Amino acid sequence: LVIPIIATNAVVSVVYGVGGAQVLMLVKKTHYLAAIWGGAAALNLGLNFAFVPSFGILAAAASTLSATVLATAITLFIARRNFPFTVHWGDLVKTIIATGVMSVCVYFIAPAGVPMLMLTIVVAIVIYVLLLRALKAISREEIKFLRQLLARRRGPGIGDS
Repeated sequence: LVIPIIATNAVVSVVYGVGGAQVLMLVKKTHYLAAIWGGAAALNLGLNFAFVPSFGILAAAASTLSATVLATAITLFIARRNFPFTVHWGDLVKTIIATGVMSVCVYFIAPAGVPMLMLTIVVAIVIYVLLLRALKAISREEIKFLRQLLARRRGPGIGDS
């Protein structure tokens, strides 16, 4: 039961970093981050003192998750006040679905050895992209843009002038 709590904390931490901390760094309001995490650390410490003696490691994981969720929520609130942006929730849900299906496929492939791992990575990318396309989370224009970007990065091939 502890591992899912820790994994959830990792996901929340990514949301914090991408949706909140990076925005505050962009608008040069990083002073908020120290105060937010100081408060989160105090909350985590208090919850640990209150609940770890009775509930052990499960309480420690839950305390950390609680502090991280609070810090993330406050950071997102302040970030949106300083740099308004919209979240496309539909696309986010579609991305989560595609990630989940791809993860289940990778789990059942269970690659053993480097060649199988490399093949699994390729299969996972194909599954993910096809799912995103099927769920209409990426448009034809975005795919065209990515192809053009990749072609530009490759540069001219042998014999091209």
